[in-house]
Amino acid sequence: MPVRMEVSDLTVDNDSQSPMVILRAEDGVTTLPIGVGLMEASAIAAAHGEVDVPRPLTHNLFSNVISAMGGTVESAEVTAFQEDVFYAVLHIRVGEDLLHIDSRPSDAIAMALQANAAIYVREEVLATTAVVDTESERWRRYLESLDPEDFGDYRM
Repeated sequence: MPVRMEVSDLTVDNDSQSPMVILRAEDGVTTLPIGVGLMEASAIAAAHGEVDVPRPLTHNLFSNVISAMGGTVESAEVTAFQEDVFYAVLHIRVGEDLLHIDSRPSDAIAMALQANAAIYVREEVLATTAVVDTESERWRRYLESLDPEDFGDYRM
């Protein structure tokens, strides 16, 4: 059963300096970081309403073509994680038919955002790749990020 997710953040991986999209489950604690390309991050940011673009991006063009052909984007689904690569499917409704189009997750996410459609991740993908962001985990990361110089001249 797929889990409904939403784009919670666009960020940059500290190690690789590559863009990442962070999906968050409705439970508020399960997140899925997915590495994306710079152009795909820009498309996601534009579709998420964070960036205005003066001309249509490829995702806008594709959405316009789907619409002109009488179709609608129903959802995006991250379907697999194999050999460090995520896979996705874009679900497009045309009349009575539901088409399942192979896609990169970044493209499917951008298309779903633009169409205000749902984003899902299969449970088996989350089981092996998700990060559970509990309050204790957030505190641990915060404390690890502190530098002794953050405390100024305070001494014990």
